[in-house]
Amino acid sequence: MARIEQEKIYNIINDNEMSEEEKIDRFGASFVKLTELTVESVADVVKQIDTPNGSERDPAKIKEFINNAAKDVFEGITEKLNIMKANLDLKVKNAKCDKCEHQFEINVTMDQADFFGARS
Repeated sequence: MARIEQEKIYNIINDNEMSEEEKIDRFGASFVKLTELTVESVADVVKQIDTPNGSERDPAKIKEFINNAAKDVFEGITEKLNIMKANLDLKVKNAKCDKCEHQFEINVTMDQADFFGARS
């Protein structure tokens, strides 16, 4: 969904037939939707919030917390998630063709869209 909203924003910016006022309105709506999707995706991976008053595991309350968090708190969460993602990413693998012995690198991904072939 986020990719679709990003594409919408790109198309809005590059649409020469659309008035500037309409571009601003559509850009604003798409930007709000993109922000909501970002918050939702972050909230979906947070399983618990610990505070001095205790822990919270309710997904609705976690989403509410993240949605209302200060910018620095949200950026801290996303920074930590990016570090975790980098640590979990599969590294590039070196390979060699059995027939011609050409050396190359393979990026290994866990993208479900590539399971049956590239974006099939």
